[in-house]
Amino acid sequence: MKDSLFSRSITRSKMFVKIATISLLLVVFVALGSTLQAAEKPSGRFTTGWLSSAALESTRCTYNWLYNGMGAAFTMLTYDQLWWIGPGPDYEPQPWVATSWETPDDGKTWIFHLRKDAKFHDGTPLTAKDVVFTMEYLTKSVPAFKWHGTMIEEGSAKAIDDYTVTFTLPTPLGGKYPAAFWIPILPKHIFEPYKDDITKFPNEKAIGSGPYKLKEFKSGEYMWFVANENHFSGAPKLAEVVFRTYGSADAQIMAMKKGEIQMFGYAGTSPTVAGRLESNENIAVYVNPGQEVHFFAFNLYKQGPIRDLNVRKALMHGINKKRISDIVYKGQAELIDSVVYPELADHNPNLAGYDYNPEKANTLLKEAGYVDSNGDGIRNDPKTGKELSLELIFTSSDSTLVRAMQMVAEQLKEVGINIVLEGQDDSTHSARLTAPDKHNWDLSPTVLSPGPYGDWAWEVGRSWEGGGKGWNYANYANPEFDKALDTMLGERDPAKRKELLFGMQQTWNDDLPFGFLWRPKTFDPVRTDMIQDYSKAMGGLSIWWNPWTYFNARTK
Repeated sequence: MKDSLFSRSITRSKMFVKIATISLLLVVFVALGSTLQAAEKPSGRFTTGWLSSAALESTRCTYNWLYNGMGAAFTMLTYDQLWWIGPGPDYEPQPWVATSWETPDDGKTWIFHLRKDAKFHDGTPLTAKDVVFTMEYLTKSVPAFKWHGTMIEEGSAKAIDDYTVTFTLPTPLGGKYPAAFWIPILPKHIFEPYKDDITKFPNEKAIGSGPYKLKEFKSGEYMWFVANENHFSGAPKLAEVVFRTYGSADAQIMAMKKGEIQMFGYAGTSPTVAGRLESNENIAVYVNPGQEVHFFAFNLYKQGPIRDLNVRKALMHGINKKRISDIVYKGQAELIDSVVYPELADHNPNLAGYDYNPEKANTLLKEAGYVDSNGDGIRNDPKTGKELSLELIFTSSDSTLVRAMQMVAEQLKEVGINIVLEGQDDSTHSARLTAPDKHNWDLSPTVLSPGPYGDWAWEVGRSWEGGGKGWNYANYANPEFDKALDTMLGERDPAKRKELLFGMQQTWNDDLPFGFLWRPKTFDPVRTDMIQDYSKAMGGLSIWWNPWTYFNARTK
């Protein structure tokens, strides 16, 4: 990128005629002004700052389009979808390439009606054939896009005509959101030669149909987008969007102070970093409810104390979550008891949960036979006589998480549980977490980001036998839960669906395969003197399902 990135007395009758003429001219000028305003060209540049550790390495269509923050943002800018989750606070499904949809058989068969003015960046019309191609081949090549509502019956995707597409799901889809959630529409004429493995296509030009076109990309440094002025939704307000990467939070902070960037790239930043910026008169810090749900996964595959429900209950009662929130998260992490956000109607408010209660923790352990037999302060296993010692694995790249886990270990020692902390690099931790049958750990903190449409998050509790291997880190197996999950996913009656969700939350509370901890708030420092119309939502201004800041923002 060059310096352009870094630096635009008369008679009554005559009087009546004059007045009429002037009035007509005023009408013309007002109408002309409105037309010019409506046709206003995109202007200005919106630059967001990203840590290099979150940079997108390639524009190939891989799981990084979904699981990498920059990858998700890139995908939302350059590739259209049938529909989006609309802006908060209602988060209603928003028609996009699809103008409408229906399901004639209560959620199994879906019919989408497409716009007739959508085109790819190379001018090729976007038609039902592109949607059929995407539904058939995307999830086969990139399983990360495969979940309930995107998996289809083989060969069921068909183009009824150029602008109508239908497909059938293996099982019905319930809830208020339609099928094909978060499926970027790929241009068939470009990807078809690679249909057997879409990930092999270099995709250097990244031809999509979205509101922005990729102009230039340098891996690890920046992504530069320009407005697609022919987009069916109208030309974007911004002429350019730039993602710039930085090697440290300090570098990001300096760039924000200088006005080099106007927003942090994804999910905001920590309260500590935000605190270093909020005194600047040109910077505002938007605080939004967090999207991340932090919880412990307990390894129920492992033989030993962790399989004892009373041990898990005591462990959760022994953790002072509020103190950790106050110290580590500066009081900006909400304590939680479920994977469903408290403000949503589907959250069960009647869960007993596991509040900090060391006396109850001690009672549970004593009743289960775990007593300190040698006076060293650590309880002993009644079956083996060994110390009640549990291995806690976590990713050491997150300093906030490291401190939180240190406090967990300190607190649990007070109730006689020895926690062996084992910090690991991200890849090692991920490999161990996702294969509890092959690795001898007891518990691990992990994170889900359900968003407003969180049905997919329940898959972490599906038994391995039912298809949950790889998702279900706890190796939790409850046939009744699997049955309730399948029923809930297909239930279209809101009252019945809510009843099922309440019951599923209660089951997890009782069985305790996961111990819910906290939900950190999102802090988004932004330059209010340069950009306006940021779109607030749970999870912040820029998150994997929320494109609206980039779609609506404009320069001041």
